[in-house]
Amino acid sequence: MKKRKELIYEEMKSRPGEWTTTDLAERLGLQRTNVSKELNELVREGRVNKIKSRPVRYALSLRAEEKVESPI
Repeated sequence: MKKRKELIYEEMKSRPGEWTTTDLAERLGLQRTNVSKELNELVREGRVNKIKSRPVRYALSLRAEEKVESPI
């Protein structure tokens, strides 16, 4: 069984855009407070961006880790 954080991240990847904690909680059947905790952890990891608005929104971050292969 996947961890709650990974379920949230995968849901965000499946439908790119901006999400609120309530959107994700309702969609996944989780408590909003738990979703908020996991989203803040994903922000700390750099996998998700926090958009300071009312309500706060979250979106996937562009991963700096994506490697571009240079031709040899």
